[in-house]
Amino acid sequence: MNPADENEYYTNWIYSALHILGTLQIDLNVDLMAQRLGKPEAVIRSALEFLKKNKLVEINSKGIIMATKKNIHLSNQNWMATIQHKNWRIAALERNQNKGLQEVRYSGIHSLSHQDLNRLREKIKDFLITVDDVVRPSKEETVCFLCLDLFEI
Repeated sequence: MNPADENEYYTNWIYSALHILGTLQIDLNVDLMAQRLGKPEAVIRSALEFLKKNKLVEINSKGIIMATKKNIHLSNQNWMATIQHKNWRIAALERNQNKGLQEVRYSGIHSLSHQDLNRLREKIKDFLITVDDVVRPSKEETVCFLCLDLFEI
């Protein structure tokens, strides 16, 4: 993937969402992806064309969308990481308007000791290792987004 296309991929959460939806072990077409993401079919088609051009997805003769084995990863040190994080937070806020009973949401601002802040950081790091241990071997049945920040102000 050339640098300009890689940057484009991270300018909107829709690209990574469609890319990962394509890994599911179910038949998804443009209509189903549009319903799932709450976006117009034209937006989905345009984003899928971009993904197809970059060999991240394939669309078979029946219109079923599948991710290829090609992978893309963004380092947290890359300047686009901030944009990708911001875009997924926007997606989370949009989704919050239609939150279901299964959704887990939390925002909190707290005062606490430096020692306890460091304890929270360590617990979150441990939790993220656990997330990775669960996600890596998991069967591709659904897609979720985990957004987690802890920072001192």
